[in-house]
Amino acid sequence: MTKLVINNRSGMKLDSLMNSLNEFYPYSQEKLGFDKEASFSFISDPENGEKVLGKTAYYDPSEYSVTIYVDKRHPKDIMRSISHELVHHAQNCRGDLSNLSVAGEQGYAQKDSHLREMEREAYEKGNMIFRDWEDGVKAGNNNADTIYERVVKNWGYGILKESDTEYQRTVKSKHSTMKTRINKTGANKTKAAPFDKGSSSERAKSAPPSAGAALEEMEKLPL
Repeated sequence: MTKLVINNRSGMKLDSLMNSLNEFYPYSQEKLGFDKEASFSFISDPENGEKVLGKTAYYDPSEYSVTIYVDKRHPKDIMRSISHELVHHAQNCRGDLSNLSVAGEQGYAQKDSHLREMEREAYEKGNMIFRDWEDGVKAGNNNADTIYERVVKNWGYGILKESDTEYQRTVKSKHSTMKTRINKTGANKTKAAPFDKGSSSERAKSAPPSAGAALEEMEKLPL
């Protein structure tokens, strides 16, 4: 990756924020797979910063550029905005933001179904990619995988090998047990009717576990 183009036009000292951007950018690029570099500009607009519903950031598809407002904002909030806009950058690189005349207009996410989907993706992926990166940094590993990725990479759902560790065997065994339980009870097909946990009725005792209950048990796996 070439050196990021970051223009600080805010008049504020943002060294730590720019360092974080330099660390986060390659992580986001790997997750989103965009093939063109984005540039960044930090700007100040005190009047906008006073507005409860003021602008936070925007992406220019023609310039592949992200502009971020920094007035009265926590650095973590600014990083979330950057992550959001990088999803728009990925959309632009794959051709999903071309020939859109209403982009940027007030209410565009309500007027255009395609742009609404682009916004949904940006909110979902932007927040989750930043959260995964943040958790990795706090754990001391900037390239940390998500729990799901660790399971797929390290264990998968394949056959046990002689080289598997006892830890891996435990995880696979618990996954197999849970899968069998879900299929046997039909929890993946039928949602159990709610009942009082303290009830002694036969219905309460025999009701199959809901998908939510199964997921709660899955969360106890040693990941």
